[in-house]
Amino acid sequence: MKIRTGFVSNSSSSNFIIIGKKIDRYDLNEKDVKDGKIYFEGHDHGEGTDFFKATLGMAKLYADKYLDLQLYKVHKLLNGGRDITKDDIPNEPVQIINIEISNHHTDSLKTFKDTYGRT
Repeated sequence: MKIRTGFVSNSSSSNFIIIGKKIDRYDLNEKDVKDGKIYFEGHDHGEGTDFFKATLGMAKLYADKYLDLQLYKVHKLLNGGRDITKDDIPNEPVQIINIEISNHHTDSLKTFKDTYGRT
């Protein structure tokens, strides 16, 4: 029998700390997307926010359709229960943002188009 100790949750969301900054569509570039630094903040599902890493396809659709999503350039995404150390903070201006992220986040271009696409 396995016994789990510590915090156990049946929640459909998780708390995270974003170390980065909000950007607008003019700051969006292919290199940052390829490097995995660009994230979208979408709808609140009532169980946390749809916060997910951008793919090139998502970034192109966003740029072409001017979708109503918040962009972030993320230096680090930390589990909310972890301490932040000086090694987590880059040598550039950033924001430290606490966010509750849905565990049912957008994970494909199809879901992205279905959820956020406009015709």
